Amino acid sequence: MIKGKFADVTRTPSPAYLHHPYTNMGLCKNDLSNSAKSIKKAASLTDPVERMKALVVYYVQSQFINSTIMQCRVPVNPIIGETYQREMPTGEKLYCEQLAHRPSITGFLLEDPDGEYTFSGNFYM
Repeated sequence: MIKGKFADVTRTPSPAYLHHPYTNMGLCKNDLSNSAKSIKKAASLTDPVERMKALVVYYVQSQFINSTIMQCRVPVNPIIGETYQREMPTGEKLYCEQLAHRPSITGFLLEDPDGEYTFSGNFYM
């Protein structure tokens, strides 16, 4: 940093107490498990405006929960190829895999037990 190389700050080791015990997989689980009701509701709606409203509710819910749980701490570094599977109490099945380390990319697939929707994508951290 003294030489003006601020990009090297990201490679500086940090004490373990700065990290939260959740990995990206745990955060993905929180994003999708707390918001699955909004996605299911959006899948059942036929009016495009109402469907968009339900998806916005999903997006806002998922943005709030992790920062509250994390208490402004960094998640544990993921390992490439790390996987996570969960069947939620409402029956949805969640599959996650860590795809890349820098930038941290987590791929996910959420399947509805009734077959009403399949939700997939990537989280970039």
